[in-house]
Amino acid sequence: MTILPLQRRNQKFLEEAPSPALTLDLRKARIQVEHPVIEMISSVDLIEEQIHFAVGEKLYITRDDVVLRGHSIECRINAEDAFKNFRPGNYSTK
Repeated sequence: MTILPLQRRNQKFLEEAPSPALTLDLRKARIQVEHPVIEMISSVDLIEEQIHFAVGEKLYITRDDVVLRGHSIECRINAEDAFKNFRPGNYSTK
């Protein structure tokens, strides 16, 4: 399970799962802040699994056990001023 990030200035603003561009072999071992994107389509609580692993319990979930259902996208909205070289802006959501 991997996610496809879109980045601008080293900040992710879009995550998609399952990634149409990456294979299962390219996934990372750490929990990413965007992990809920994967949890939504896999029905696996990744934090719970990480805690079990950290205390020395055996992992019982394998790739073959996980069935991906649906599609999940997480977006970050950045407030930037396009007329000032995309510098961060101070904008209200009102």
